[in-house]
Amino acid sequence: MKNHDMNLEIKKIILSQLQGPENSISDVIKIILDELMLLPVPTPKPTLQLASEYIVAYLQLGFSYLEHQTLFDEILQEAGFSGKQIASLQLQNPMVELTKTKLRSIIGRWAASSYNSHTITAAIDEIIFHVEKDEPGFYQYYTAKKDGSYTALYQLTVTSSYALFHDVFKNKFYRLVKK
Repeated sequence: MKNHDMNLEIKKIILSQLQGPENSISDVIKIILDELMLLPVPTPKPTLQLASEYIVAYLQLGFSYLEHQTLFDEILQEAGFSGKQIASLQLQNPMVELTKTKLRSIIGRWAASSYNSHTITAAIDEIIFHVEKDEPGFYQYYTAKKDGSYTALYQLTVTSSYALFHDVFKNKFYRLVKK
């Protein structure tokens, strides 16, 4: 893995671990960027580079550019991003409509095993229920072998402002939106 890719993965982990009942990832990214921009640094280029990496990590987690567009535009322009690069970042947000079919396609293969957390049908129904009812929480769904080792692991985070579905093994994030 390239150093740049590793830095983005680390920032995605940091952002996702800082969320909680009192603060969403959207709040966390704003706080981090505001604090970075207040740092008294002789040359702002490293700080701007760091801030731009957090923005890219935030977007790769599936969150919206438009929510913090003014702040993001300012930082990315100062960091030397072109208008074309910024426009492509604005379109990067993978949002998935909350339907059984779409969820099933994200999850993919779900091996039948008595060691799984749920059947595939039960997992999908529960995910839809938690998101539609806006039930805040952190939920896990997995398939496992006899020895207890996971063959697939998914995490659902529901807050008052978003629902984030994470395929842990593929390290992909999807923002679930109601129909």
